[in-house]
Amino acid sequence: MSTKYGKLFKNKNYCKDLASTVVNRFGDSVDAIASSWIVYELTGQAAWSAIIYAINRLPTIFVTPLVGPWVENHCKKNIMIITDIIRAICVGIMATGLMMGFLNAPLYWSFKSCYIHSRSLPFTSRHCNVPYDR
Repeated sequence: MSTKYGKLFKNKNYCKDLASTVVNRFGDSVDAIASSWIVYELTGQAAWSAIIYAINRLPTIFVTPLVGPWVENHCKKNIMIITDIIRAICVGIMATGLMMGFLNAPLYWSFKSCYIHSRSLPFTSRHCNVPYDR
């Protein structure tokens, strides 16, 4: 069975999904590095940076399979929009707190926890949204 990639890249919806996935993954990579750096700046301990780096990946592994059935029964577009807004608010507050000097470890953990968990829902929604042929 041969795959025709030219036909695949002519599909506008596929190209949009591919572009959004690339941007999303790049942002997640920058987030992982920035989170480790922020935690190191706040605590001064490299061990906490390693812990936050590991915790940053855990919801994708454990939460995504559990919320998949729930996401299947709801409007995926609304889930993606709402969780992206939640993520933007969390990142905005964390960035403002870091620049203004009021970000401390407990505040960072609370917003980072909200951010991490809101990331697993659209991850599931994006992958359930793509139609495929068998």
